[in-house]
Amino acid sequence: MTKTETETIPQLNWNGWAETTAATCNAPGEETRTCPNDAQPAQTRPIAQLTWGNWVITIQATPAIPLATGKRTCSNGDIDIKDDLAICGTNLSNVFAPEEQFCQDGTVKELCGTATYTATQFCDTREGKPYKFETIGTQTWMAENLNYNASGSKCYNNDPANCTTYGRHYDWSTAMDLESSCNNRSDCSQYVIAKHRGICPTGWHIPSDAEWTILALFAGGTGTYGHTDGTAGNKLKANSNLWLTNTGTDDFGFSALPVESNDFGYSGSWWSANENGSNAYFRRIYGSKAKMDRENWGKDNFFSVRCVQD
Repeated sequence: MTKTETETIPQLNWNGWAETTAATCNAPGEETRTCPNDAQPAQTRPIAQLTWGNWVITIQATPAIPLATGKRTCSNGDIDIKDDLAICGTNLSNVFAPEEQFCQDGTVKELCGTATYTATQFCDTREGKPYKFETIGTQTWMAENLNYNASGSKCYNNDPANCTTYGRHYDWSTAMDLESSCNNRSDCSQYVIAKHRGICPTGWHIPSDAEWTILALFAGGTGTYGHTDGTAGNKLKANSNLWLTNTGTDDFGFSALPVESNDFGYSGSWWSANENGSNAYFRRIYGSKAKMDRENWGKDNFFSVRCVQD
């Protein structure tokens, strides 16, 4: 859209700085640049002119950082004020609606529900929740547990405050977004696809056992699956007193928390996308061990979910 505007500049002899606020639209329907507010519909600019013989020297300064809110548009040659817009960065045309958007480093982004979020977060648009993420080796992981209110999920001890801190718990079929009967069957792998989304946000998926192995080996695990020994557990645990024994070093920002239902405060467990007969594989971190375990239990257990980016 073409931005057009003319300003009347008073003729001045040199007597210091002056300001002008006059502005008109060149054509109806064309957008003009942003203005400061209702009371002052045109951006003020300090100007001065020095007359010297037949020469007129004009000095004009444009503010480097606009302090404006609102946007002017042309309508039948008049200037209308729209107070519901603001400027993002220093570009006067880069406007946004604060009720729906926010400005991050000069870029306009949609709000996540009613919340802003940082460059190290993404938005789950289903419930308007931002989540932290970290790139660890060749993978990008959620840096906190999923807290999506899927049917059948629950908070530890049925306390919503625990969901806020630790995320929600899911049985395997719920995490995988499969029929609940899969918790008691051994043939549901036929419904599992590569990068199986399950209940993860768009662009993310339930990590496979192989993807957990990549993470464990990168973080210092040993053995075929990264679970035989090593320090992966310590390096992935949050450095938090929520761990009642042996807080982690959280070397990669994974920030694992101890929210396993049967061992709250002492261990945390996260589902994988892989069945093992009537069980499913999951990864477990203990407060009392330096390593990350690989185990398989019944799919009707309630564990946490971490998603990995597609």
